[in-house]
Amino acid sequence: MSRCSVAGCRVTENLEQHHILYPQHQGGPVTRPLCHEHHEWITAKQGYVARKQHHELSARQRWYFWFQLIGGKIKKPRRTRRHLDWWQGPIDLGPVDQI
Repeated sequence: MSRCSVAGCRVTENLEQHHILYPQHQGGPVTRPLCHEHHEWITAKQGYVARKQHHELSARQRWYFWFQLIGGKIKKPRRTRRHLDWWQGPIDLGPVDQI
């Protein structure tokens, strides 16, 4: 029976495949099972770093974040608007007053 790849996580149902490397990366594709919560954690962290550096992560960076996650060094992300847009779609905040 498969379970979430994060040490200590006992989730075995509704696992999601996380792409450590995509087909365009050398050695890819590489996927591992994660529960939804841990998948959200690593995706949020990687998305933040990719936006900050203004380009996609390298294969080396993607492996770095994978080992950080399974080693327990990535924690629950802040639920920012950009993070929620990625997971739930754009949020309608209603009309914005113009100054």
